[in-house]
Amino acid sequence: KLPKVPVIYIGSLSRFEKTALQNKYDLCIILSGPEPQRTIFENTILTNIEKMSQKICLVRGLPQETQIPELANASVEIKNHLTSDELSTTIQQSKIIISRCGYSTVMDLVKLQKKAILVPTPGQTEQEYLGRYLQANKIFYCVDQKNFSLLEALKNEANFECNDWPANTDNYTAVIKDFVAAL
Repeated sequence: KLPKVPVIYIGSLSRFEKTALQNKYDLCIILSGPEPQRTIFENTILTNIEKMSQKICLVRGLPQETQIPELANASVEIKNHLTSDELSTTIQQSKIIISRCGYSTVMDLVKLQKKAILVPTPGQTEQEYLGRYLQANKIFYCVDQKNFSLLEALKNEANFECNDWPANTDNYTAVIKDFVAAL
């Protein structure tokens, strides 16, 4: 049930700001989520990118890690972790993003107006639901981790017709301004 007070849609919230940056990467892959699923997905990704010629940045989501896995592919750049500013820049310099479909990630991708292939974390029912919802509403292409093949996902995403992005992702600023004025 919704509360009896007025409910106001504030739009998406993101820590990022869209800027004009040139593409540096064909693909940015952002790994996250609880173990063992993060590592299972990382192993799938490493196998898939081993022989790819596209320029790829793989962000492992391991801020405490100091070792970087060796990969015999000079077109792949592997980072254990990126700061928020570095992540924003890397996403904006990438043609396509592959990531989990957590709510914050989805809002960041909408704010930055990036094409993405989303892979729900298995067992995270909210991500599984969100993935189905986003695909059904033609917002993002989604694929299960169990069935993930990078080449197939890229091919399917290229043929996936997405709806247009919302014109304004900063609705919250007017709502907050009105709220503060009402105090």
